[in-house]
Amino acid sequence: MNLYRDIAAKDKKSSESTVRYAQALMDLGMKKDALKELEKALKIDPSNVSVREAIAEIYQSLGNKKAVEKQLQEIKKIEPDYESQMFDEETGSINQGKGKEK
Repeated sequence: MNLYRDIAAKDKKSSESTVRYAQALMDLGMKKDALKELEKALKIDPSNVSVREAIAEIYQSLGNKKAVEKQLQEIKKIEPDYESQMFDEETGSINQGKGKEK
């Protein structure tokens, strides 16, 4: 775990290592810590749809619907044809299950 953190700290120009560290944190159930790391990755690459999806999934699991909607709206700006299982556009509500299958 420390190795991921150290690599992410040294590689500030690429979001990939930060995302890997965040994934490890999510796997350990450390959602809020993972969210912090994903936010760092988003600052490096704001158009990274995978990072925005992961952030939306964490916010969904934390019950923060407004933050989920914000991420999904940002994704739609990046990829207008994007479809998410996380958000039901017909009802305008967030689905209770996980996000888009990868």
